Amino acid sequence: MGDPAGDFCTDDYLTPLINITYEAQTTKLMADTDSSFDDWVFDVPGVPTGTTNLRIYQSFQMPGPNGNVAGPLAGLVTPEILEWKQVGQPDQNYLEAGRVGKLPNVSPAAPQNIQQMQWEWRDNVIYVVPMTFPVDLRIRGEFSPPTLVKDTDELIVHPRMGTATAFGTGALIGSERSNAGYVTRYDDMATDVLGDISNLLTKGEQGTTTRIGRYGGSRSGYGRGTGWG
Repeated sequence: MGDPAGDFCTDDYLTPLINITYEAQTTKLMADTDSSFDDWVFDVPGVPTGTTNLRIYQSFQMPGPNGNVAGPLAGLVTPEILEWKQVGQPDQNYLEAGRVGKLPNVSPAAPQNIQQMQWEWRDNVIYVVPMTFPVDLRIRGEFSPPTLVKDTDELIVHPRMGTATAFGTGALIGSERSNAGYVTRYDDMATDVLGDISNLLTKGEQGTTTRIGRYGGSRSGYGRGTGWG
């Protein structure tokens, strides 16, 4: 960007612009391709008896032992499959919960002997039938990639994603600094690379009949480790 001394291209200045570009480009790829790069599977252990929704687990400010952290479902865009089992049972006891358009009228204050969990997706929150015992959940779905915080954080979407994001960030900087040349040049290059990535992701899914999610317990940038690498 013509600033080798880092007079204005500091981490504090660049990081928000990089993340804005990364999020916008990732959203574009999610909309344009049927790639599984955004499919993940995360566990939510020990959901208490009577829980009616998973809002707190989808939050980026979930209370933790050492302060607020991102919940295990933070960044969930579209849930696909929810599995459940009673706490303490082995993993082979996971059962797929039924997705419904409207949950039955069951009050946590008047528990019933429900043996099959159901769920619905409403106002971007997973709602579940309150169970009469604590359960472990496993959610498969589309997740946004984690926010980039450190220089070592990976752009997990595609090996060439760093190039597209760098060019897109350059266009944003040009816009902020009223440099039309930067905007035009870098935006065109970002568009070209992003188009190539879109084609590669689409090509990679050809012949695939099922999108297989990836298991992970934590994600860097969401306060949960580095499971996205």
